[in-house]
Amino acid sequence: RILSQDNPDVPLLPVSTEATTAIPTYITGTEAGALYQFVTPDNSLKCISPVTFRRVSKAVLEQIKGVSSLIKYFVMGYENPNLERISVLDTPGFSSNDSEDSARTIEVINECDALFWVFDVNNGAINRSSLALIKNNLKRPLYIVINKVDTKPVEKEIDQVEETIRETFATEGIRIEEVLRFSRTSPLEEILNPILSIKRDVQQIARSEERFSRNAETDI
Repeated sequence: RILSQDNPDVPLLPVSTEATTAIPTYITGTEAGALYQFVTPDNSLKCISPVTFRRVSKAVLEQIKGVSSLIKYFVMGYENPNLERISVLDTPGFSSNDSEDSARTIEVINECDALFWVFDVNNGAINRSSLALIKNNLKRPLYIVINKVDTKPVEKEIDQVEETIRETFATEGIRIEEVLRFSRTSPLEEILNPILSIKRDVQQIARSEERFSRNAETDI
């Protein structure tokens, strides 16, 4: 909803219980026109055509062995008022059965100012391997988003889900900054305001800009 601006004509991000994001993707706002790039393991920033960008999926990368090792993450930019002060990093996540997905996520996750871990209110147990990876690797504030709360007719059911999440994380010794409830009917500000309140790591931004400026762009 942040990316689509609640515009029905904007294509939605892929959604599935299985991994859909092939490679971590930074999504940021631009003043004019769309921008498609990717970053190589040596932090070179290269341009890519929109057609090629849209063709890259997890299924495609699994068929073309070795390609994913050449791309650290994608960078996508377009005009969007919601992205004037924030950037979103969409990751393959920790729950995938593919060990490469978890490795890619771990590699870039601490470049963000905070992690928002989204849970479907209708799903069951919390993935234990994901919890272990978060506990051992995350150095940033953690926010939990309980999504699709509009599908629960009784508030008490949502309370029980939140209680289970809080208890599980407390048992594992993982600190949660805040638990947010969200759905397709919630005002967008309910998710945007907590994001905008997070303190930015200016040093991290400076480091990223410095290493990218040392590498020339190449069109592909």
